[in-house]
Amino acid sequence: MRRKTDILSKIPDVIRLDERTRTVQEKVIELAYISLGGDSDVPSVDEPLYGTEAGFDSFSLLEFILRLEDEFGIVIPDEDLEPDIFRSINTVVEYVLRQIIQEKETQ
Repeated sequence: MRRKTDILSKIPDVIRLDERTRTVQEKVIELAYISLGGDSDVPSVDEPLYGTEAGFDSFSLLEFILRLEDEFGIVIPDEDLEPDIFRSINTVVEYVLRQIIQEKETQ
């Protein structure tokens, strides 16, 4: 009986995480759209963010990184500016979530 209660008590945290992930993803898509000039299509969440017609060039990628830092209150160090992190919307979302958690742990 106690075990069932312990498992159920963790469900709200899972729901919050899902909501947070969805919220971060929506914001990352919005920031990508703005950084791409607001008049082009943003690649879907798994499509490459660069190297395609709809993707980032070096200037728009820099603008996107600065917007991410400002919006989420994170610092993206130079050593993290790797193609794997900025490969797609989903990889950016994963990175931002890790950085948010890391920032909270250091406070």
